[in-house]
Amino acid sequence: MVPKGQAGVWRPCGYYHRLNNVTKPDKYPVPYINDASSRLFGRRIFSEIHLVRAHRIPVHPRDMHKTAITTSLSLYEYTRMPFSLRNATQTFQRLMDQVTRGLDFCLAYPDNALVASKTAQGHNAHLAELFDRFVKYGVKLNSVMCVLRTSSLELLAFQLTAEGIRPLCQKVAATERFPRPSNMNELRRLLDCLNFCRRLTLKAAVLLAPLERLVSSKQGKQEIHLSQEAVEAFEPSKQALVDVTLLFHPAESANLSLVVDNSDNAAGAVLQQRVASHWPPLSFFSRRFQPSGTRYSAFRRELLAAYLPIRHFRYLLEGEHFSVVTDHKPLVQAV
Repeated sequence: MVPKGQAGVWRPCGYYHRLNNVTKPDKYPVPYINDASSRLFGRRIFSEIHLVRAHRIPVHPRDMHKTAITTSLSLYEYTRMPFSLRNATQTFQRLMDQVTRGLDFCLAYPDNALVASKTAQGHNAHLAELFDRFVKYGVKLNSVMCVLRTSSLELLAFQLTAEGIRPLCQKVAATERFPRPSNMNELRRLLDCLNFCRRLTLKAAVLLAPLERLVSSKQGKQEIHLSQEAVEAFEPSKQALVDVTLLFHPAESANLSLVVDNSDNAAGAVLQQRVASHWPPLSFFSRRFQPSGTRYSAFRRELLAAYLPIRHFRYLLEGEHFSVVTDHKPLVQAV
């Protein structure tokens, strides 16, 4: 089959379902938005470099026959890696990391690269150094889609600025227009949209709980009936995405504080950093308790409400000095 690309170009791809099922998965990590945000504090000029024919890595001759596709004209085998193979993304990410190794101003993704600098002069030098690497490794650019020397750009479905990140306006608008779900597929799609921005949303676990309780193993198009509680939670849940807080970029050596709290059914926290005399948020956390957790004593729930976000933010807190802020005095004395 040949799906149509965003630029109006037809791109061939094979249906490799059976091949992918027997392919050993490559666990090479692909960066996500947190990796970008953790390196952008103090950087004010950005460029997003898009690549063309990103996955065109040579296929080993002994594996070419595995990529064969049947058409009405003939049987074809790929000589370059198609994007529909199971480990295509990880393979190209490994190459991009090799190309940009040592460039601390650049964050590489499978089909694009982010360049962030503190000054305009430094940004020009960074772009020149990156382009030299691309020439050396034979990486080609899509000049139409590249965004150069800007103070704000779209990255991985978020709006990136010098201060921090927030959801794209069009994503928020699409969620605002989302109709009340009438079947399981629509409910799951709504929850996917809301959970995508969960770390930017305060008290997400409490807001989404009535809707999440309706999720079951029912067939996707089977009709569902929203409870009164779910109907009342529908609009506030969408509004929470509209009201999301700007999450700031982490600053090196900044004092960190984790403010924790809990209710009878859920735990919540906000990780924040001290910049000058302010405490801007870095991320929010919320999670519903398991049924057994709702029966804990007040002290044990407060202790659990402190443990869960520490475990969740381990990648940011490990090796750092941080404070846990709670309004439960017995927990303070116990620690």
